[in-house]
Amino acid sequence: MTDAGPPPPSRNVSGLLRRLRDREFTGAVVVSGAPGGTIHLRAGRVTAIDTPGSPPVESLLLKSGRIDEEAWSAARATAGPSDPVGVTLVEHGLVGAVELEVVCAAAVHDAAFALALTAPGGWDVAESALPPQVTAGPGVEPQALSQETGRRLTLLPRLWGSATELVRGRVHAPALASDPLPPRYREILRFVNGRRTVRDLAFALGRGVFPVLLDLSRMRARHLVTVELPTSTSPLGDGLGPRTDVGGAPPPPLPLGFPLPRRTPGGHLPDRGR
Repeated sequence: MTDAGPPPPSRNVSGLLRRLRDREFTGAVVVSGAPGGTIHLRAGRVTAIDTPGSPPVESLLLKSGRIDEEAWSAARATAGPSDPVGVTLVEHGLVGAVELEVVCAAAVHDAAFALALTAPGGWDVAESALPPQVTAGPGVEPQALSQETGRRLTLLPRLWGSATELVRGRVHAPALASDPLPPRYREILRFVNGRRTVRDLAFALGRGVFPVLLDLSRMRARHLVTVELPTSTSPLGDGLGPRTDVGGAPPPPLPLGFPLPRRTPGGHLPDRGR
């Protein structure tokens, strides 16, 4: 049931999204910081996340060869508010509806993972945000998105190390591989030049940051790549770990569970539901 009143104050983004889901809120949550981004909601479900921290749907479609630049440009030229790019692509047979929904959902999950890697500067709830042109069908449930983000944040340290450091690390290929390799490994090595970070590689490949990190962890185990970690790391913020407190053990990571300021200067009032 939609509630016209504001949601109760939230200590973190995941809590805010759950409250907005209860109110079937349509609009956006704008998260500031690095990378920051905009979480788009329809009836409380997450339909898209725009962030410079992970490749957008456009990149995933174009770099994978599912559609070409000409088709994308034509779809954008003919699309309108009631007929967005995604609908146009499907109606013209340029991509299947199910395939597009899968790509969009993957982009949402990867963007949520990217947002969870660093502490934000603040957040705002916007009721009149411009809707995205390509969305993940009916949207992703905030609770499911939060759980999957937590799983990813927990998995990477077990396989390799801090995801926050790894995404900013520069990838090197010590030597040319002589053994047969899976095509996606060869594609990654084609873009490795010692200057690109893991995030750079994801954008160059048109793949999600998390899948690229998983492949690199396996390639590292085969001595195909090394990663030069940055000298400093931005804090994850409370609840996104592992982080060791004085006299305590590292707390379990909580997806998108960072405390945020109650207001961003010059922004909208936070926690403003429909």
